[in-house]
Amino acid sequence: MVVKSSKSGPTPTSEEEGETKDARRYFKEGQKHVTPPKGDSTRGFYESLLEEKPDSVMATRYCVEYGIFAGEKHRKLLAQYNDLKASGDLNPNKRALDRVAEKFGIASEESSAPSAKRRKTTKDEKSKKKSSSSKVKKEKKSKSK
Repeated sequence: MVVKSSKSGPTPTSEEEGETKDARRYFKEGQKHVTPPKGDSTRGFYESLLEEKPDSVMATRYCVEYGIFAGEKHRKLLAQYNDLKASGDLNPNKRALDRVAEKFGIASEESSAPSAKRRKTTKDEKSKKKSSSSKVKKEKKSKSK
């Protein structure tokens, strides 16, 4: 004799059968990763960095891509993030090309990365500084005699 087992209770829905929910449908605009929990040390670092330095490229990128803030603060950061993205400041390849162009003295009109704004001293300038400082030292020695 074969005994048939009957299920008691409601029939399972598609979610209960193993279909998983996609968390991306809850993402904010510009968000690429799951939001870390409040106690996460990386999240705390970037939140405090953004408080101390509101124009930080690193902090802006992290907070937008991980959806750290909600509402108006997220919209402001998203606008700042989009501006940085449009100017190429978030593109490491463009920044590297700007550094190479700067090193070899090639003027780039599109160069707007922060690294292009800083100017390194060349070897000639360093040698001039050394020679001028040695002249000053010699003059001081001759005056003291």
